[in-house]
Amino acid sequence: MRGSKQFRKLFIGGLSSETTEESLRNYYKYYFEKYGKIDAIEIITDRESGRKRGFGFVTFDDHDPVDKIVLQKNHIINGHQAEVRKAFSRPKMQQITGQL
Repeated sequence: MRGSKQFRKLFIGGLSSETTEESLRNYYKYYFEKYGKIDAIEIITDRESGRKRGFGFVTFDDHDPVDKIVLQKNHIINGHQAEVRKAFSRPKMQQITGQL
């Protein structure tokens, strides 16, 4: 389908400071491994302080797992309610938030 964007990356917000890439990988492996293979996991840190910023990204090898995972509403990761949605590129997010 030309013109439609297929997302392979999830945005995960609301992560605790104790959440590691390994714990995030274990969460997705335990709950969503049946949907597809994870290519990469990244927890975002502040460049200056090195402290975790409370969000990260999970990239899958296909768009299908992302479509299925975002339909599930409750994601509790390390005891915190996490926000899970399709990850937009930075320019797209700036465009969306600029229109609000």
